[in-house]
Amino acid sequence: MNRLNRRSFLGLTAGLAGAAALSACGGGSSASPAGAPKDLLLPDSVTPPALPGQLSSTVGGVLPAYTQYPASPKPSVSAPPGSGGDITTMQVNYNAPPPALSGNIWQQELNKQLNANIKATLVTDADLAQKTQTFIASGDIPDIFYLNLQPNKAPAALGAVLQGAFIELSPYLGGSHSKDYPNLAALPAVSWKNSAIQGGLYGVPRPVPAANTGQPLFRADWMQRLGGKAPTNADEVYAMLKAFSTNKTWAFGAVTPWDQEFVLSMFGVPNNWRLNSDGTLTSYIETDEFEAALEFLVKLWKDGGFHPNAASNNYSQEQDLWTGGSTGFFGGNMLASLTYLRGTPIKGVADMVGSIKPFIAPGKDGGAAGFYQGPASYGMFSIPSTHAKDEKKVRELLSVLNYFAAPFGSAEYTLINYGVEGHNYTMKDGIPTPSQNPAMLAEMAGQYVPSPIEASIYDPGPPNESATIQKYFEQVTPSLVPDPTMTKVSQTRVAKGATLDKLIQDEFKAIVSGQKPLSELDTLRKNWKAQGGDAVRREFQDSK
Repeated sequence: MNRLNRRSFLGLTAGLAGAAALSACGGGSSASPAGAPKDLLLPDSVTPPALPGQLSSTVGGVLPAYTQYPASPKPSVSAPPGSGGDITTMQVNYNAPPPALSGNIWQQELNKQLNANIKATLVTDADLAQKTQTFIASGDIPDIFYLNLQPNKAPAALGAVLQGAFIELSPYLGGSHSKDYPNLAALPAVSWKNSAIQGGLYGVPRPVPAANTGQPLFRADWMQRLGGKAPTNADEVYAMLKAFSTNKTWAFGAVTPWDQEFVLSMFGVPNNWRLNSDGTLTSYIETDEFEAALEFLVKLWKDGGFHPNAASNNYSQEQDLWTGGSTGFFGGNMLASLTYLRGTPIKGVADMVGSIKPFIAPGKDGGAAGFYQGPASYGMFSIPSTHAKDEKKVRELLSVLNYFAAPFGSAEYTLINYGVEGHNYTMKDGIPTPSQNPAMLAEMAGQYVPSPIEASIYDPGPPNESATIQKYFEQVTPSLVPDPTMTKVSQTRVAKGATLDKLIQDEFKAIVSGQKPLSELDTLRKNWKAQGGDAVRREFQDSK
C-alpha cells in the first residue's frame, strides 16, 4: 500500500454473487474467495533475446536500456492467439475517444493480428472507480478486466478479488506452467510478486520500475548557478531549496507526501510500515523520522520554499508552475518524468537535457538515502470467474495477454505502442516517431495493456538518454526499502483505507503549511489509530 505515490491498496467489500468453483482438468483454478494466504508461485522467469544496442545492467533489478530500435521488428508469437470470436475488455484510456472500428486502422490491424474482435469498454481515469464498481456489481464482467488496487482509483477492486470475482491464475502461470506464455514470464518478477494477493496471482501486471518514485525532476541549471555542488546531507539540501525560493520562484508548487517523498526518504522514514524485530509493525507516521521530516518542511514553508497556494494546488496547477519556470522541483515517477515530461518545454530552458535532471537525495547525515520500492506495476489485467470452468477460454485470454506483453522492439510491441507504420507513426533516423495528428493518436485509445513499455528504458535522441536513465536507476536500486505489507491484506484497510489516507494527507498539508502547529502530529497519530489504524496494524501483523 504505497501512500507516497498518491496510491495505496483499497478495496470495498460490496456484495458479490458467489463465484463457482473450478474443476476444469489440467489448468484448473479455484474461483472461490481468496481466503487464507498460500505460498506464492511466481512464473518461471524468461529473458527475451538481446537486441542490437541493448545495455544490460550489472546491478540486480535494473531494467535493460535500449539505444536503438530494431530496424525490422520480429514477431514474438508464432500464431494469432484468438479463436476468431469476440473478446470483451475493460481498459483505462488516457487518449481521446477512438473512432468507430470502420474508421480505425490501428484497431482493425490489431484485431487481424489477434484473430479476435476486441470489443472494448474504454474508461477514463476519472471514471475508473465508478465503472469498476458498476461492472462488478452487475456480475457481467468483461473477459479481460483492468483492476487498479490503488486508492481513489477503483475502491471496489480488492474487495472483488477477495470475494472470488476473478480467477487465481497460478495453475496457468505459476512455475513451469508459464512456458506456454513466454512474454508473460518475461515481465519483471518483482511486478508479479508485488501484485500478488494472499499468495495468489489474480491478474497480469502492467509493469513499471520498482524504483520509480522519490526522485523528482529538478532544475539542475539553478543548482549550477549556486555553484554546481550537489548537496550531500539534509542541511545542504535545505540550503539549496531555500536558495531556489526567491520572490518569483519556489522550490515546490504543491504540498503532498508524493511531492516531498525525497525528503521523507532522506530522513529515513520507512516505506509505509517498519517491521520490528519482534514482528510488530510501526506506521511511518508514528516514527521520529517522520516528525523530523515534517519539521524540516514546516521550516521550509516559513522560509518561502513553497508557492503560496501550494497547500491547495492540484496536480495540473503544480505542473503549470513547473512548465512555467516558477518551481525548482516536480514530483513524479522517475521513468515517466524522464521519458515524457523531459520533452515538455519549460519556460526559460533551452537545454532540457542539461537543465532538467532527476534529484537523488542524500541521506540526512550523508551517504545514500533509502528509497521506497513501489508496487512495480500500475494495475493488472484479470479474468472473471465466470470463465472458471472453461479452460479453453481462459487459455485463449491468457494468450491474448501474452501477445499484449510482447517484449521491447518486437513486431507486436511496435503495433501496440506505435501503431501501423506510415499511418500512426513513421520511422525517422531509425526512431519510431508518432504522428502529431490527434486522430491518429485517438485510434490507439485501447493501447493500455500489460505491455512492458513502462518497464523498458528507451529514450532516443539525439542525444540518446537511455544509458543516462539506466545509470540513475543503478544509483537508486541498491538502496530500495520494501514495504513489509506489500502483498498482505487487511479487511479494515479494505473498508477504511480511503478515510485513513485522506486523514493523513489533509493533516500533512495543514501542518506543513502552518495551518496547524507541528504539535498536531500527536493528534493525527491518535485519530489515525482510533479510526482504524490500529486495526489495520493488527491485521497486517496476523496476515501471513
